[in-house]
Amino acid sequence: MSTGRRIAVIRSVVDLAHDLLEAGRLRVAGLLLLMVLSGLASGTAVVALVPLLTAAGVPIESGGSSAWLGRFVEMAGAIRLESALSFYVVLAAAIAALGWAQSAAGAAVTQRVAHQLRLRGFDAVLHADWTSAARHRASDLQEALIRSVDRAALAAHDLITLLSAAIFVLVSVALAAAVSPAATALATAAGAMLMLAFGAGRRRAQIVGERLIAADRDVHREIGETIGALKLIRTFGLESRHRSELARVGEALGRANVALASQPALIRGGFDVGAAIAMAAVIYVAVRWLAVAPAALLILVLLFLRLMPRVATIQTYFHSLLSELPAYESVRALITELAPSSTVGAAASEMLEPVRADITIDRVTAGYGGVPVLRDVSVRIEAGTTVAVVGPSGAGKTTLADVLLGLVPAAPGRVLVDGKPLTATNVAAWRAQVAVVPQEVVLFHDTVRANLAWAAPGATEADMWCALEAAAAAGFVRALPRGLDTVVGDRGHLLSGGERQRLALARAFVRQPRVIVLDEATSALDHENEQVVQRAIEAVGGATTLVVIAHRLSSIRRADRIVVIDGGRVVESGTWAELLARPHGRFARMCEEQRLSESPATPDAGASGPAASLRLAASQRSR
Repeated sequence: MSTGRRIAVIRSVVDLAHDLLEAGRLRVAGLLLLMVLSGLASGTAVVALVPLLTAAGVPIESGGSSAWLGRFVEMAGAIRLESALSFYVVLAAAIAALGWAQSAAGAAVTQRVAHQLRLRGFDAVLHADWTSAARHRASDLQEALIRSVDRAALAAHDLITLLSAAIFVLVSVALAAAVSPAATALATAAGAMLMLAFGAGRRRAQIVGERLIAADRDVHREIGETIGALKLIRTFGLESRHRSELARVGEALGRANVALASQPALIRGGFDVGAAIAMAAVIYVAVRWLAVAPAALLILVLLFLRLMPRVATIQTYFHSLLSELPAYESVRALITELAPSSTVGAAASEMLEPVRADITIDRVTAGYGGVPVLRDVSVRIEAGTTVAVVGPSGAGKTTLADVLLGLVPAAPGRVLVDGKPLTATNVAAWRAQVAVVPQEVVLFHDTVRANLAWAAPGATEADMWCALEAAAAAGFVRALPRGLDTVVGDRGHLLSGGERQRLALARAFVRQPRVIVLDEATSALDHENEQVVQRAIEAVGGATTLVVIAHRLSSIRRADRIVVIDGGRVVESGTWAELLARPHGRFARMCEEQRLSESPATPDAGASGPAASLRLAASQRSR
């Protein structure tokens, strides 16, 4: 193992120990106390064998022993067999009770470490800026927060086991040194040599751990992506290809798990053989050269017989710790990567209560991974208006929406809401007043009611039906087998595309937001469903600000203002009529390509019903 890697391992172990303390200092203190008591009790049990044997009539000489041991042997001769047996049974019960308590306390601390580590990783993912989180596969994040955290818990368990075994060894060595310092020194040296002899496998343990992480991620990726694209895979007839890929990565995972499982047995077996040779050598030297008394030799042999398995445990669990540390390091690396870019949590966020929700995007340059998508973009969005953002694919339309939502930082530049800059401390409060309807609808495998309540936990059933009516979704929801309590399936797959889109629109409406961002919300719909959704969107305009990102220009005829983006820059801005009046303009060419040239129809003057109710509610909130 290289010096740099040794330093990294030491740092990881220190971090893990710190996390153990963070799990509860009183818990850890109690666990340490149980370890010490268990070690003392086990050592006492060995020494208690002397009075047990003398009471049974076995002669044990103490000549040449230390003074305390000679006096102890003399006292043991006066103890009755019944008393010696009773004491030994009570001591064995105490050792068993301490062992159970230590195991339970260790498990509680280990699970607490895993729980806190998973929460820290989850918080980092939840609050990281979008550009940082988007660089990771969803399956990789899931693997890190589930499987890697579980393996990090195993690392914590290994560290606790190592500590327990080390305390037992220290207690046993101290007791052995009191019996025969010379023999103890010889045995300690032999044990140290054994530890060094098996040190070559440490790097191998780390390699196995790293391979296991990579194999785990590959399996999670293949399963997650296959299930996500299951319909497409079935349609293209690619089942065998994905099965073969899962078989390949699954075999790699199996090999890594076999290597991890077989490694401790190999180490333990070799260490046991070496320990037997070392103990035989120590006893031979103690008898032939050091002239250790029978009583002392008995205690030493019993101590070493109990000690060697614990030394083997240290060796085995140390290698296990090295194999599990990469998982712990990967979770901490994820937290470290995402945490610096995390926004301030809602509890610490600054309140932002815009009266009108006038929005100004001022000379913003923004992008992903250091590559700018928008360049020096300025857009003014007045409260209560409908602003459409159009342009070719890759022009930066969605990035502009991400900037508006505070998902992508504006650097340089700024976003102003009612003249107040949008910052990391108020972005959470700002998002609480915004709703988004994406092109790819995300519905949860739950009821219609739960999907609506997810966006507005305080919404009443009347609020939900009002939002469904406004989104032209009430009719099909009433026709569902259980109405609001019908489960929509994974990602809403039990509904049609138009129904999913209208339900997503109702989810935005029930939130009663000041601003609704519609990102290509109708591009995947047929003409009939597009018209239904479009009328629902237009009906809530006026009191609610609408930002519509569109590729299909027919959906933005009635927008108050149209912003044309091309190459990451705003190239045109104006009303439908103003932009069409520029025959050589970018918007006019886009309309020509889509065979659109006529002026927008006049909107209905007297809209009423649920949409009007939503507009009234929004208007009242803005006063």
